[in-house]
Amino acid sequence: MALSSFPEYNGSCHPEDWLRKFKLVATVHEKISSESVVSLALLKISRSIYRDNNNRIDNFSQLLEFLKADPSFSIFKIESEHKLLALRFTHLTDVKDFIIELRQLLADAEIFDPKLQKQSILKILPTKL
Repeated sequence: MALSSFPEYNGSCHPEDWLRKFKLVATVHEKISSESVVSLALLKISRSIYRDNNNRIDNFSQLLEFLKADPSFSIFKIESEHKLLALRFTHLTDVKDFIIELRQLLADAEIFDPKLQKQSILKILPTKL
């Protein structure tokens, strides 16, 4: 098992998406215990975000909590909101691709409240098609 096969976290994606990919690679390698996976995940986090002396992290819940508390995640969410507001739908837009990108940006920005989702969607839809 090569350490390079595990995805690295540097704050440029949603922590939950990164952890899901990380767990997938670990599952494929089967022989790794849950505790070892957490320790391995910590090694694949950029040193600008995590250093061994920062916190004791023993499980995935603590890991996600730590990553979401990092300023890089706040920046990621704000950037996702800006991308969401810049998203445009025109008569030339592929509906499927638009919906996929819209849902991904809403999730990345952690906009889960249906009312806030509706407001966001109404801001980006044109008044006329």
